[in-house]
Amino acid sequence: MKRRCLMMVLLSLLLCMPFILPVSAAYPYLVDRADILTANEESALLAELTEISTEYGVTVAVVTVDSLGNQSAKAYANDFYDKNYGATTDGVMLLLAMDEREYYIVTESFGRTAIPDGRIDYVANRFVPDLSDGEYYEGFMTYASICAEHIKNAKNGNPYTEPLLTFSDILIALAVGIVISLIIVSALKNQLKSVRMQPMARAYVREGSLNLTRQNDYFLYRNVTRRQKQNKSSRSGSSGGSRGGGGGRF
Repeated sequence: MKRRCLMMVLLSLLLCMPFILPVSAAYPYLVDRADILTANEESALLAELTEISTEYGVTVAVVTVDSLGNQSAKAYANDFYDKNYGATTDGVMLLLAMDEREYYIVTESFGRTAIPDGRIDYVANRFVPDLSDGEYYEGFMTYASICAEHIKNAKNGNPYTEPLLTFSDILIALAVGIVISLIIVSALKNQLKSVRMQPMARAYVREGSLNLTRQNDYFLYRNVTRRQKQNKSSRSGSSGGSRGGGGGRF
């Protein structure tokens, strides 16, 4: 009798397991519906995503599909995240749509804290070139590494808040600025070739064109503009919600 009761308790626990597991743990962190990865690549990438998600308690996922159907990449990605990982689950998910050649990154709750909207382009620029070259596994592994870096910094109280410029970005910006400045200065210089300095101001006045016979000063009117001083304490901002993201083409 006792053995039968014990078996019933164990069976009940097994039946309840799917309901007590978190959503992020019940659904795989890698969903390759477009079948663009080999079996070995899927295994290695899934292990990497699972390790990062488990270590930091933040879902980091990759999803590939053949087509978006009639939806936008943003709508498809958000719907997929809500249904499979949980609408309020901390996480970052990369969606890749092969037919449309589009990608979209969903960030939710702490995922958005770690990768704010202003950092999406920086993150994408690190792995999208690999996707464009068809190196999907390399691109996904780079994406996972960047997510881990951002989440770790955020967990340590040092989240990125602004886009980060690399040293090469700064050099390129300086070079472009110098080239544009040289072009503008050269164009202005060419326009002044016909101008010659004159020793006297009278050289700029045509003979007999100005003849003053009388001078008077008249006060015509006064124009006063008044503006109300804005009270700083009345300003308000917007939290922007917990869902963020962004995307583009590859």
